[in-house]
Amino acid sequence: MKKVFVVGPAKHYSRWIENHELVDNIEDADIVLFTGGEDVDPSLYGCKKHYSTSSNIKRDEEEKAVFEKVRSDQLCIGICRGLKIVAHVKHGELLGRLRWQSAA
Repeated sequence: MKKVFVVGPAKHYSRWIENHELVDNIEDADIVLFTGGEDVDPSLYGCKKHYSTSSNIKRDEEEKAVFEKVRSDQLCIGICRGLKIVAHVKHGELLGRLRWQSAA
């Protein structure tokens, strides 16, 4: 049975992992799962916040601290926002492009 430590408020993010149990201590986990939610605050990567950005810098800082506790023998998974915070902590970058084309 895989032991999963969920980082973030939504424990249901783990439901796709077969044969698992949730643990309350990161030390006991085989898998550390960072969940979705608000955007990662753009100030963390040197950008200004867009008026439509919804972020939570306190959560960002807390989750960065949790990431520092992940051991090399633990699988670290990020879903949506969780992937963004993991990429930020590891000095990575996620790029995406949205193209809007008018039908006219």
